Amino acid sequence: MKRILSMVFCAIALGFGMAGISGAEKPVGTIPGKALEAKPGSQAFQIIEGKLKAIDGEFYVVEDSAGKQHRLHVSQDTLMVNGAKKPGDSLRADITKSGHAISIQ
Repeated sequence: MKRILSMVFCAIALGFGMAGISGAEKPVGTIPGKALEAKPGSQAFQIIEGKLKAIDGEFYVVEDSAGKQHRLHVSQDTLMVNGAKKPGDSLRADITKSGHAISIQ
């Protein structure tokens, strides 16, 4: 009986230890050079953070920290959280799969 109880307690202790280890594997914050996934349930497909390099008509050209350029479609439907942007400004954009900016801040 004591042996069985010892095995049960060991299994429980190992279970809690493994839960703590697996929780540590989850990414926290942003990873430089990687596009971030949007929150589940939102219309956004991903989040782009970087510097606005150019405005080409209805498109913003944004360069992320890895140097990759993203072309975002901006329209009257795009929510401009902190007002209009100009080249050189840092921004964060929630975009759809097709590249349309839902919001820019």
